[in-house]
Amino acid sequence: MAAYKLRFFFDNIAGVCLWAGDRATMERFDYPIGLAMLPITSDLTEAGGSLIARWERHVYEKQSWPSGDSLSVFARDCRAFVGQLQSALPDGYEIADEHTAKLISAAEGNEGAPLARGWTPPSMCTG
Repeated sequence: MAAYKLRFFFDNIAGVCLWAGDRATMERFDYPIGLAMLPITSDLTEAGGSLIARWERHVYEKQSWPSGDSLSVFARDCRAFVGQLQSALPDGYEIADEHTAKLISAAEGNEGAPLARGWTPPSMCTG
């Protein structure tokens, strides 16, 4: 059983991509979890920061994906980052990727279109 449960997803305000998934994790890290709080290399922290910056640039600034980038590419990069993060963390950490599959689904219908601030693709809505 994992000692710390992390949830991977982007929020339109917080500037983080990891969140506490249970009480023990929240007590240790708080609800939003900054990458610098984790026992990972600075390179991996920077890679996560780059993903967050790409998300914010696209969502907050309503910019189209730059040449060579797209929602599909971003989703693949997110999936790779979560895998690297899981491999880098010591035993006792578990990551639930709650965003990448939704990004891939959204990309199938919205390739190249900017996401408006606060807009959630229908495939990402719950309930």
